Amino acid sequence: MRRAAALLVFACTVALVVVAGAGAKSGDNTCNGGTKIDPVLSGTYDLVSGGTVTVAVYSTDDGQAFDFDTGDLNNPIQAVFVKGGTGTLEWDPGQSSGKNLHAPLNKKTGDWYDMSYLCFVQGGGGGIG
Repeated sequence: MRRAAALLVFACTVALVVVAGAGAKSGDNTCNGGTKIDPVLSGTYDLVSGGTVTVAVYSTDDGQAFDFDTGDLNNPIQAVFVKGGTGTLEWDPGQSSGKNLHAPLNKKTGDWYDMSYLCFVQGGGGGIG
C-alpha cells in the first residue's frame, strides 16, 4: 500500500512538473555561484543576483518538501538544486515560484531524503558544478 501511494505521488509530481514546464534531473554536485540555503529552514533569503526568495519547508507523508516564491514575476528562478542523501535533484521551474519540491527519492524507504541544502540559480548566475 505504501509503495502504491509513493508511486501515485511520484506520478502526480511528474505530471505537475510537465504541466508547469519544469523538469527534474539527478546529480551530485554543490552550489556554485547560486544562492545556497544551508541548513534548509523556512524563511526569506537574499538572492546573490538580486531580490529575495521566501522558502516554506514542511513535512509530508513522503518526507520533507518546500515551496518557494520570489514575490516578483520579473525575477524567475531558472533552477533549484536540492541536495539530499547522496544525490541532488534539479528542478527547472523558470518561474518566480514553485510548490512541493523535494530531495531525491530514497529507494530503500520509498520516501524522499531529508534536504541537506538548496541552491537557487537565477537567470544569469551560478549553478552546480
